[in-house]
Amino acid sequence: MQGLRSIFIDPFSSVKDNTIVFEPALTSFEDNLILAPMQGLTSLYFRKAFHYCFPLCADYAVSPFISLTAGELNASSRKFRDVAIEANKDSLRVVPQLIGSDAKGLAKYANLLFDMGYAHVNLNLACPAKLALKHNRGSALLKDLKSLEGLLKSLTKELNGGLSVKIRIGYDSKQELGDLIGLLNDLPLHSVIIHPRLAVQMYEGCCDYEAFDLLASSLRHRLVYNGDIKTPKDFFEIKNRFPQIKDYMVGRGVLKDPLLFAKIRGLNFAENVLELFFLKLEEFYLKDFLEVEDLDSLPQYKKDKTEKALSDKMKELSSYLFPDLFSQIAACKDVNEINAIVSRRFQ
Repeated sequence: MQGLRSIFIDPFSSVKDNTIVFEPALTSFEDNLILAPMQGLTSLYFRKAFHYCFPLCADYAVSPFISLTAGELNASSRKFRDVAIEANKDSLRVVPQLIGSDAKGLAKYANLLFDMGYAHVNLNLACPAKLALKHNRGSALLKDLKSLEGLLKSLTKELNGGLSVKIRIGYDSKQELGDLIGLLNDLPLHSVIIHPRLAVQMYEGCCDYEAFDLLASSLRHRLVYNGDIKTPKDFFEIKNRFPQIKDYMVGRGVLKDPLLFAKIRGLNFAENVLELFFLKLEEFYLKDFLEVEDLDSLPQYKKDKTEKALSDKMKELSSYLFPDLFSQIAACKDVNEINAIVSRRFQ
């Protein structure tokens, strides 16, 4: 891929000038580092920028969820734009995630994705957002394990490919963990992603490592750990505590520190890579999400609207990437002002 030679530094090279140098890798060749799905944040534009700037850091990503809706559907539907095969060629490898509570509809969506070329899809049973709960989706399905069992058994019978699930340790109690383990062990699953909190906790409080330990020792499927990996130290502690786990999913930790996977893997990068990453996020958001190749070619009213949308997104991303600069960035009128502030950071 063009441009990588100026960004990625061979970790075995003796050249250390103008590079960010990290400690030896904490991972083994068996470990997978996975970018977590975050709605509106880790979509195609983010995955492309991350892949461009941080090669060899993430093994793959799970897409932000695709929700079931009524109406006709095909592989070219706008709903599948984020996971379109051609669009993802120069991006992180991605596993599409679905959210819904209708087995027939989920099977229809999943089989379309299999026809597009995907080997497996993920079902979100972990989202604690109010809108998901209102529509009996995400972690709401953990309220009734009997119904969930029926849904998953019906779904797996209809699929032409693999299915993984992302779960929490319960909705408002972990008392049914034993039943959840039995339910999952009876299914032909690709893997199980576990966020060891209750749904009602949202992202507050501590992860429940005792509950995760029970799941890790009882489930027969390959497991993915997800939750509160914000630093290499966090990763090292989780890896030492659960040495049988080989897959780790990180979302907010990577948004706040895009070099987190590099630090964990012991990879070294040119010192300007974070500024470049910010500019690539801007470029790919404009082209791949807003679908604009050239702002100056737009009529003025549309250009103003597009610039506002781009500015709003870069401000949102800045709240994670540069929290100490956010008050300045939030007051900016356009992306040129935002870019100037970010550029000064790296001078």
